[in-house]
Amino acid sequence: MGMLAHVREATRFWCLQVMLGQHPEDAAIDAADSPEGPFLAPVNVCAAEAIDDFRGTTREALGVLQPLALETPPAWWPDGAWGGWRLTSLNEVLLHLLVETACHAGHLDAARELTDGATFDYATNRARRR
Repeated sequence: MGMLAHVREATRFWCLQVMLGQHPEDAAIDAADSPEGPFLAPVNVCAAEAIDDFRGTTREALGVLQPLALETPPAWWPDGAWGGWRLTSLNEVLLHLLVETACHAGHLDAARELTDGATFDYATNRARRR
């Protein structure tokens, strides 16, 4: 649930703050600044609520970007962030968000494999325990 909250906040950050220029102080609190920390599960939130919140945030954030051309530059950028690295278009922002989400999904898959010992068996099209 903590990873889901992190990806939700990353989606909000890249879509609403960076691409639309919503000033960070006016936007929702970033997960890194929340009392729970960047990857800890939110307190008093069940899994169904967290998933619904993630879906709603993603739908909203990506929906408001639909009118923008892929070449649209970011409306805002955090000065001095990431050692001068910068994305220059909506296309780059969406690709970055996709890669980050896929990487975090991979982290969760690795954690699950280490926890339950099951790996995906392509021959049977299902998880198989070792």
